[in-house]
Amino acid sequence: MEFDVFVTNPSNDMYTKSGNSTEASIVIHILNTKNGVSWNAMIADFARSSLKHGAAGVVGQISSSW
Repeated sequence: MEFDVFVTNPSNDMYTKSGNSTEASIVIHILNTKNGVSWNAMIADFARSSLKHGAAGVVGQISSSW
């Protein structure tokens, strides 16, 4: 199943802003194509939660996906 990034990004943003990192992670991982908004929401969520290693992991995923 293909998920539209323009539909899932607002959901991801909602989950991260409400502090539901688990749901946000699920949303980001089901996306076949991620854009800057997708990645930024996840990095911001980890930073807000003081999870530096998680943020670094997302940056690593960004690097490997390009």
